[in-house]
Amino acid sequence: LYGHQEGGEVGYNPQKPGRPSHTFHTYFAANIRLVLDVEMASGKKMASVYSRPGLWNLLAGLPRSAWPVFLRGDCAWGTEGAMSEAEEHGVNYLFKIKQSSNVKKLIKQLCRHATWEPAGKDFSGALSTLKLMGWSRERRVIVLRRRIRNGVMVEKKNKKGQMDLMVFGDADQKYEYQVLVTSL
Repeated sequence: LYGHQEGGEVGYNPQKPGRPSHTFHTYFAANIRLVLDVEMASGKKMASVYSRPGLWNLLAGLPRSAWPVFLRGDCAWGTEGAMSEAEEHGVNYLFKIKQSSNVKKLIKQLCRHATWEPAGKDFSGALSTLKLMGWSRERRVIVLRRRIRNGVMVEKKNKKGQMDLMVFGDADQKYEYQVLVTSL
């Protein structure tokens, strides 16, 4: 799929400074790995705020019985705008959220007081609620953690200025975390 660039905008292209760049907004039916639509936009329009109108237009063209059971998205979708639009349309969602300082506080609280349930693929999970700044209301969150088995990973720059990963230490009690917000 290829189209024209909107309004001649110049996006960020590190390989070719000053040249046009593009982003593709892709809508998948995940379990069957089917691409439902792809839209091309200026490289400056990569946030979910630019994807959401296309998503709702796509769904509006389908009978309600063909709509997804829930929407799934990465951190870019874990925003008030995306969640409130899904709620307005009556569609459940499961979005990853960024680990802001308030999310990290929640993780620390859960580490001290929560009962962690097996969640599959070496993850355990705990349920809670959270209201972040910018959210209109409190929402349900799932905190997933997985034990880091081979030490703690730390980034370090090599002689060329590139990032390398270093592994060190005993990580028997170290975890990596993912936090999801959901209406389910």
